Amino acid sequence: MPYGYGSSNRERGADRNRSQTTSKSKGISASKTTSRPNPHTSSGSSNTTVATGNQIRASKAKVTAAVGKSQLDNAKVKSIPVTGPVSLVTNIFLGTKTRQKMFERNRKFYRRRNTITS
Repeated sequence: MPYGYGSSNRERGADRNRSQTTSKSKGISASKTTSRPNPHTSSGSSNTTVATGNQIRASKAKVTAAVGKSQLDNAKVKSIPVTGPVSLVTNIFLGTKTRQKMFERNRKFYRRRNTITS
């Protein structure tokens, strides 16, 4: 019955709900995939695991260390902004190539030193 011709709010709500559920179910069934049940688990049980706080902290520390190592491996020396005579002389006589080589030698030295003491 069209709106305004004696239908109650209850009937209008039921019609609205019916049209929403049919459109929702059509969209869900199109995107829904089926999967085979795992023969090693009983039906209804789940194999999901939840990480503990210690595991999360350990993982975060591992990622942070890896990011730091990657940044150090890829570090590039930049030229010093000229703000005085010392920075001007450094840029002229010790160009970025020379300073980059010195940085890499220092990095190599401290990595060896760190592995020996560890």
